[in-house]
Amino acid sequence: LPGGRYYRRGVDVLIRAFDSGEGLA
Repeated sequence: LPGGRYYRRGVDVLIRAFDSGEGLA
């Protein structure tokens, strides 16, 4: 897919944000 790179990068960002959320919670 043309946006494969953006998709993978987006997933990584979401995972980091989720982990950060748990850390703050």
